[in-house]
Amino acid sequence: MGQVGLTGWTRVAARPVACVVARKTGRPEAQMLSLIGAGFLAIAVTGFLRQVDAVIAAGRTTPPASE
Repeated sequence: MGQVGLTGWTRVAARPVACVVARKTGRPEAQMLSLIGAGFLAIAVTGFLRQVDAVIAAGRTTPPASE
């Protein structure tokens, strides 16, 4: 699942990092790519949810109380 999100610049940035980490930890490179992809996915979901929260907060403006 994580590797699917690695397209474009994220794949270019993740591949050398995954290679080094895989070599140092003894884990497969595909597993490291998946973990990095999952991290990028988590960042994207967090950003999306913050935007949704901002839209909801903007829609909750209460009208001024008339006296």
